[in-house]
Amino acid sequence: AVQTLENANGGARRPVGQRGLRVMENSTLGVEAEVCRQGGSGVLLPLFDNEWTWDPTLRFFLYFFGLGYMFCGVGVVSDIFMNAIEEITSKTVKKVNPASGEFVRVKVWNATVANLTLMALGSSAPEILLSIIELLGNEMYSGELGPSTIVGSAAFNLLCIIAVCISAIPPGEVRKIKELPVFVVTTTFSIFAYVWLLFILLVTSPSIVEIWEGVFTFIFFWMLISIAYMADRGYFGFRIEDDEDDDEDAPIRTRVISAELSAEDLAKIQSQLLQVHGRHLSDDELIKLIEEERSNQMPRKETQTDMRKVAPLDIESQAPSCIVGKGLEGMEDVTPPKDDAPTLKSSFAFAYDQIGIVEVRQRSVSVRVVRSGAVDENASITYQTRAGRAKRDEDYTHVEGVLKFGPGEETKSVLINIANSLAFESNEEFYLDLIDAKTSTKVASATLVILSNEEAGYIRFEDENLTTVEEFQEKILDVPVIRRDGAAGKVTCEWRTEDNTAKASTHYVAGKGVLEFEHGQMVTTIPLTILPAGRCQLRSTVRIVIFNITGAKFDPNTEGGKEFCVANVVIEPDPDIQERILRIHSVLAVNWAKAHTARSNWTAWKEQIMDSIKLKDDEEDEEEERNGCFECLSMISTALLVVPWKIVFSCIPPPGFCDGWLCFVGSLMGIGALTAVVGDLAALLGCVLEIGSAITAITLVALGTSLPDTFASRTAAVQDPTADASVGNVTGSNSVNVFLGLGLPWTLGALYWTIGGADPIWLARYQDKAFAQDWLSGAFVVEAGNLWFNVMVFSCCAVCCVILLATRRKVFGGELGGPKGPAYVSSVFLVCLWALYIGLSCWHILGHQ
Repeated sequence: AVQTLENANGGARRPVGQRGLRVMENSTLGVEAEVCRQGGSGVLLPLFDNEWTWDPTLRFFLYFFGLGYMFCGVGVVSDIFMNAIEEITSKTVKKVNPASGEFVRVKVWNATVANLTLMALGSSAPEILLSIIELLGNEMYSGELGPSTIVGSAAFNLLCIIAVCISAIPPGEVRKIKELPVFVVTTTFSIFAYVWLLFILLVTSPSIVEIWEGVFTFIFFWMLISIAYMADRGYFGFRIEDDEDDDEDAPIRTRVISAELSAEDLAKIQSQLLQVHGRHLSDDELIKLIEEERSNQMPRKETQTDMRKVAPLDIESQAPSCIVGKGLEGMEDVTPPKDDAPTLKSSFAFAYDQIGIVEVRQRSVSVRVVRSGAVDENASITYQTRAGRAKRDEDYTHVEGVLKFGPGEETKSVLINIANSLAFESNEEFYLDLIDAKTSTKVASATLVILSNEEAGYIRFEDENLTTVEEFQEKILDVPVIRRDGAAGKVTCEWRTEDNTAKASTHYVAGKGVLEFEHGQMVTTIPLTILPAGRCQLRSTVRIVIFNITGAKFDPNTEGGKEFCVANVVIEPDPDIQERILRIHSVLAVNWAKAHTARSNWTAWKEQIMDSIKLKDDEEDEEEERNGCFECLSMISTALLVVPWKIVFSCIPPPGFCDGWLCFVGSLMGIGALTAVVGDLAALLGCVLEIGSAITAITLVALGTSLPDTFASRTAAVQDPTADASVGNVTGSNSVNVFLGLGLPWTLGALYWTIGGADPIWLARYQDKAFAQDWLSGAFVVEAGNLWFNVMVFSCCAVCCVILLATRRKVFGGELGGPKGPAYVSSVFLVCLWALYIGLSCWHILGHQ
């Protein structure tokens, strides 16, 4: 075997082997040199060839403090990585909300999917990259550091971080997991993930990872995301609907800056502002109101349904003498013009605009005139008939005169005589007009149709497609319904409104009722109330349906045939309002362009570089002065431990570039580079202490990679109203650690050795071991040794932790917080579980070293 390897390498032996272990040139094949001994090397360390000759105590301190310093760098670049992820997952798009028909902003990323993918990758990137880099650095041989770090980090996350969060809640408060279905899924997968590891390492093919095992481990990651997403969307039937805004398609309630406002957004805001402040606002005043509202992040105004309850201020209505724009600086009080109120007078109309004269022998018809307005005064109106196809004095008797109304009188009738003739042609009509005697203008007109039959006729809409314009205030649109080819008898039918693209309570008021046609009546109307929703270019349609008719039939030539009739009412924007919105939108765009020019992404990058040399943030300068000694020590530690890393990583572009993806890639490369150094330092430290990489991994490395998550989770537990961010993300992150951190490298390793086959080094290393006898052609070896025991102990501790959380939820109403005594007891119990895990794992490792 030695001769074969020498021939393959041109006569020279090539050092290969596990992390920290390399084949020495004067050694037997398969006997490896530890990383801290002569001939040993890692991915990047040691730096010096004679480093193995240094004093062990000196090397311990160098490696120990070097490892801590690397952890500081990992913390700094991980913060940048999380900023990039937050920028990516906060991206929103505009779409039409199917519930209201409005344009709203929705997040591109589902919150659950984001937490289990990018967010989990952000918090677990060091552990995942450590496992991948270890495999690649070991020439595709498995090592102990990566898997042990993942298990050790999972134990610290689940036990210690949750212990800290339980006790961090202020007295008398509790934090409850809101997305319980998602938490159940992630918790189940987090325990299953480690049970799956035991199944791979001990049951199917002990100490051998086959291709299908690695692939399945990686596939479980996507299964976790899919099932968690289904639970979040309520597909399992137990979604808790505490808040409608949790829905993925719900609009983002936070206010957006003026630059993000589309013309449709602006139209809605303008409609709301004009209803509150009055229609008299000028363009400049309206722009100031909009910009002030955006900058101050004012709460969302009431929905359109409630907005109708606000008494709008109009020029023609009585209004306060002064309307002040709320929160505006440098803007004078807005005073509406004071015009004299118009004098209220009587108005006149016909009771029915179209009347059918049915009976052939009917000698007269009475037409009712209705007065409204100032009915307590005397009033008069002139009337006269006007010929149509029915001829004057041949088909009817011409009448004209004056109707005089006394105080309190609201109706009068005009009697018109019809000629006694049997020679009427079909549908001959004439007209009766109401005329203002002072101005000689026509006030109203009624159509009288002389019919040659005595049938009830057909009912239909006068126009099946109507268009109306949305106005500043509510308006009532009268939709005419007519009957043709007859007017005999009384006819009734029901009507209702239906949503199409227009939504009830947002664009119109839903309605239903009964229509009645009296004998001879040929037209009536359905009142449709149009709401001021605010629109610029958006058109919406509402359907009006008439059905269940008695006394007549529907026109069979309409859309509904004999069963019903349908009218489509299209609501369009007012052209004047549309022009104003586009004008204001243009001004806002210019204002934003000026502001955006002052602070571009390049400016942000420059400021990032300048801020990297600061010892403390500007906000800290405004706080009360701390103790002088403590502040001095804090600044010194920041200058030594943090500032150098901030300077190095300030070269990573800020999240504003490429929607955060450029920062994502740059910070991920930084984490990968530091992780390679961390792996080498951990191996060197374990070698110097003669405790092995596994103990170093579950203690120092796991602790160092998890400390930033500890502080972030504690802050989230105190500030957030729920426990999802602090507890729920722990279980999801632990699952992702296994499925990505082990599934990906194990799949690569299994493919490499199964396809490439065993080489002499592999044979020398494993051919004498019992588990490899059936795999001498080559396989990816992950010796169960210490790993299976670590996983088993952690799984038992994880079950105990889940039982504790479930008990606290039932007893105290939440997983975190509650009475301080039980909270401290719970925290101590979890910390003891972690100490038990560390103690048992170290005992097993040292006992089998």
